Amino acid sequence: MLKANFKITETGGTGVVQLQSSQDGTTWLDVGTPLSLTNGELQVDDTTNITIDTAIYTPGQLYQFRLTDTAGTPVSNIVSCTIHAISSVTAGESIIDLTDHGGGSFTFDLHAAPSPVQVPAGATLAGYDYEINFWHLLTATPIDSATGMTTDQSIPASGNVDGIYVGQVKYKYPDGTAWTVSRLTKVDALGAVVLDIQINGCTVSDVSGLQLTDQAHIIQAGCSYDVLYAALDNDAPDNNVTMLAGPVPANTPQALTLPAGTDLVLYVLAWDSTISDHFDHDFFPFHSVTIV
Repeated sequence: MLKANFKITETGGTGVVQLQSSQDGTTWLDVGTPLSLTNGELQVDDTTNITIDTAIYTPGQLYQFRLTDTAGTPVSNIVSCTIHAISSVTAGESIIDLTDHGGGSFTFDLHAAPSPVQVPAGATLAGYDYEINFWHLLTATPIDSATGMTTDQSIPASGNVDGIYVGQVKYKYPDGTAWTVSRLTKVDALGAVVLDIQINGCTVSDVSGLQLTDQAHIIQAGCSYDVLYAALDNDAPDNNVTMLAGPVPANTPQALTLPAGTDLVLYVLAWDSTISDHFDHDFFPFHSVTIV
């Protein structure tokens, strides 16, 4: 299903109207099945699921729409809008490895070559950024961070207790898209691991129009939190996050319909005070989409 952001309100007519579209304003094609007026009125807008033939519509191009009486006489104003669809996805799978040496001493191993990846044809990895912090009662102690890395890294960490290590790796591509993997590891007052969450990327399938199936790959030890899926529009001035699904059990594929302005699909864990007493910060592992 492709989607167009438009609104048409019709009053009058025989009681049944047909939505039609045109690219040149001369040749009009029926879209979907006839629609019935309710109390002499019908409104078609961008919240209505309209299935249209992808063979005759080109995403990113401008089209005209109208409602027409079933007798064939136009009975509504003509509106113009652009058809939108997902043109590419930038996503993949990787891991932040953690070695526990005992006594509150750890090593974080980061990987420069993720696999598998789902990227536009011809796209090659430009490098990765990373950041590792330790959070205690909502205060962060930086461990290490860097940008534009192209080789594996091993990051030692020790001397931190009663809090949460938070690590994230962002894999970047030349077109500005990216995707992330993340890890949250809670340690007790002796430095022993009591909770560990790995968000190791995702798998995207069934991409059609503005719809896709998304599955975040999440490993949890010492906890079992649900996940919410959300869409981020970087260009929207306000309320740029739209909830898409959830809370749902982790590792359950979700069929999502994205808003036309979506740049990132986010995974948000529905954690409780076990995490938020120490870490209550924006934490949105994500992958990119490109919509035309």
